[in-house]
Amino acid sequence: MPGRGVFFALEAGDEQRLLALADPKQRAAYVANSIEERWDEAWLHATDELWFAVHFCLHGSSGFPVSGSPAEARAVFGGAPLGLPGTYSIDYKDAELTRQIASA
Repeated sequence: MPGRGVFFALEAGDEQRLLALADPKQRAAYVANSIEERWDEAWLHATDELWFAVHFCLHGSSGFPVSGSPAEARAVFGGAPLGLPGTYSIDYKDAELTRQIASA
């Protein structure tokens, strides 16, 4: 599955606005038109077309993480899916899940 994978941190205000949007199209538009415009290179990590391979290496399979998976299995696909499946993927990880993944 080719595509651009980008890991980035949200400021508190962006996090609140993103989570307040109920419609996945609005969330994708907010990320694409607002957050992406302000990305600070120091706070983002692009995995251009390698995000699936990174997930495979961390998780040990091509399957999506399920409940009870180790934290590192959720580094790519884990968290709450907020985007448009097959179009614009947004996998939100709150601060606690991010800490668990980083510790793993």
